[in-house]
Amino acid sequence: MVKFINKYFSDKFTPSVRYLHYLILSLVLLQIVLSNFIEISDNGAISADSLEYFSTWAHISVGLSLLLFSFIFNYQSMGLAIFTHISLVILHS
Repeated sequence: MVKFINKYFSDKFTPSVRYLHYLILSLVLLQIVLSNFIEISDNGAISADSLEYFSTWAHISVGLSLLLFSFIFNYQSMGLAIFTHISLVILHS
């Protein structure tokens, strides 16, 4: 199955888009694993236990990086003008 996916990605996508696919896939799988160790109390406080504390913040960080990589992926694969516009607005701020 992995060989089939790799061949499909190699035939259909440029290397940069292919590696973004792999990166996003890996981060999504990491999100699933990390979500098993998250514990937030009813009042919204993150648990002080070191594993749960690390897992919660890693889950948040990976989620934010997924958002960033999704924007990059959209720009790379479809050339969305909105991403360019947002980037220019941020850079000129």
